[in-house]
Amino acid sequence: MFCAFGQQTPVERRKFRTSPILHFMNRRVSRVFMFVLLPGLTLRLSAAIIATNTPTESLTVERITTLPAVQQSAWREYWSRSQRQRQEDQNALRNELRIHGLKAPIVPPAGFSARSIPLIRPVTWYGSTDAIRIAKIVVSFQTPAGGWSKNLNLAMHARVPAAQQ
Repeated sequence: MFCAFGQQTPVERRKFRTSPILHFMNRRVSRVFMFVLLPGLTLRLSAAIIATNTPTESLTVERITTLPAVQQSAWREYWSRSQRQRQEDQNALRNELRIHGLKAPIVPPAGFSARSIPLIRPVTWYGSTDAIRIAKIVVSFQTPAGGWSKNLNLAMHARVPAAQQ
């Protein structure tokens, strides 16, 4: 027997002392298997795609018109409200850029907000100075429309003016 890549264990080395030809042949066969036969076997293996995760289509007025009539008014209101909130967020960022004399928004460091905000602490912790500091940072990242961006470290530092939210 051979170990991975044709290496022998001490017991196997003793076996082949009497037969160097057999030792050579076994090494040769294992190399042929590793470099010729094994890759050939893997080429025949296949996998099937079980499913795909297709991205959701954006909500548009055109898509809303394809819905049943009873659902359209609620979706139109939602779409209009979302557009107003988006515009408010963009206007606020443009205003900050103008005030601070910047041409492009500052990109905050990426992070994982879910990991940066402790949610399983004892009740007494949530009144602590550290908890209040994190709460103030979280609120600093809130958009004018009331939302938050994803993938930010909300426990590291407060949002700087003109930073993307």
